[in-house]
Amino acid sequence: MKLINARPMMRWAFKLALGCLLSVSMVAKAEISVIVNSAAHPDLTLTTSEASKIFLLKSKKFPSGGKVVPIDLAAGDTKDAFYQATTKKSSQQLKSYWSRLIFTGKGQPPKEEPNAAAVIAYVEANPDAVGYVPSEAVAGNSAVHVALTVQ
Repeated sequence: MKLINARPMMRWAFKLALGCLLSVSMVAKAEISVIVNSAAHPDLTLTTSEASKIFLLKSKKFPSGGKVVPIDLAAGDTKDAFYQATTKKSSQQLKSYWSRLIFTGKGQPPKEEPNAAAVIAYVEANPDAVGYVPSEAVAGNSAVHVALTVQ
């Protein structure tokens, strides 16, 4: 009975696994733009911390002092990535956060729109609105201003 040398097979499997790991880690995350109404806030910039406070309803005003109305995207990858980047909360932690606020009567989550086009339309029509969408969705749109970009 002849024994099979397992070393070449192990090297091949290791190289395959390493290649898979490297290719997965090199996939770029899509950029997400936080948008505001251009006419109302042409020069506004937000920090990640400011965006976090706005979307968690810890701040009810823009840094410049005007009223702010955050608009959420419906559940999905963009929403999860946005909240992870700005608040460091997973979707499960976010659900827990809103449940506590609702139960204690301290707040309701932001209004949700079903897709990026609806968020953009809402922000275009409302000077107090702030939303987030995939960056490619706002390319060339002069009615909204990008106040922050996150990955």
